[in-house]
Amino acid sequence: MKRIYLLLAGLTFFACTNQNNQEVNKGSASNTEHSSSSGISKSYDFTQFNALDISSNMEITLTQGAQYSVSLEADPKHLEDIKVELIDQELHIRSQRKINLNKSKVKVFITAPEFRKIELSGACVLEATNSISSQQPLAIEMSGATDVHLVLDVPRLKIDASGATQGRFKGKTEVLEIEGSGALELDAVELEAKSVSVDISGAGSAKVWATTNLRVELSGAASLQYKGQPVNTHFDKSGIASITAIP
Repeated sequence: MKRIYLLLAGLTFFACTNQNNQEVNKGSASNTEHSSSSGISKSYDFTQFNALDISSNMEITLTQGAQYSVSLEADPKHLEDIKVELIDQELHIRSQRKINLNKSKVKVFITAPEFRKIELSGACVLEATNSISSQQPLAIEMSGATDVHLVLDVPRLKIDASGATQGRFKGKTEVLEIEGSGALELDAVELEAKSVSVDISGAGSAKVWATTNLRVELSGAASLQYKGQPVNTHFDKSGIASITAIP
């Protein structure tokens, strides 16, 4: 009986240890904190991610680099309310309560070798210190009052925007796809694309640069301005929607 009890105890200890190791492998805060001009800076040891899901009111700065790095700067009382976790190669950052950026700014700094998906909601502002390039497609989802400024070099860019989002994109891509609703404002007139597809409803507006193919579907009070002389075009609009070529 004593031998059986010891065997069961050993199996229980092994199972608990293995479960704890699996949780640690998901990533954890490195507990590195120091003072900064914005309050307290906290670093995290997350790696092996290529997607972002960030919500609330935050100022986000991306850098494409060989090493992974994640850090936050904020007032100490706000830093405690922010949850950062890694789930299936996707970095999630969100606040447990609304933060007024007019009174206190939360700054997020992220470095990674590659970005394949960026999802923003709330009133996030995102920019990058360098051009974001990849051999893989990039998907950007924006909702709320987010504002995004990026220079890109990717084979395919898909933008899904809703609400009062704003975005400005430069660089080049083979394929650009835009789907939007609400009062969005997207400026991609400096993003050279061979094939462009735009589908906007509501009062949204967009500017694009298409060199070969341009497909447009607009409804409501949506508007599109396009640059270039695409050979193949398809325009479908309803309501008071408008499509205008940029001279």
